[in-house]
Amino acid sequence: FALRGLIYFGDFHFTSRFVSKTGDIWFNDGTTTGRECRKEGNIKSTNMPDLLKCGTQTTTLLIYTSG
Repeated sequence: FALRGLIYFGDFHFTSRFVSKTGDIWFNDGTTTGRECRKEGNIKSTNMPDLLKCGTQTTTLLIYTSG
């Protein structure tokens, strides 16, 4: 299984990150980034504890895929 998405919640607002098949991490907050996603790095060089937090928001949902 591979981690592909993270949903965060805090201050009555959701944000998300998704992980591409190449491991790139992309962030989206519809309020600040609109329809655009901001590249934040690569899963191979990111510590899991850092990935589980997003500013003051905490992880609400992790999405995994097989294959």
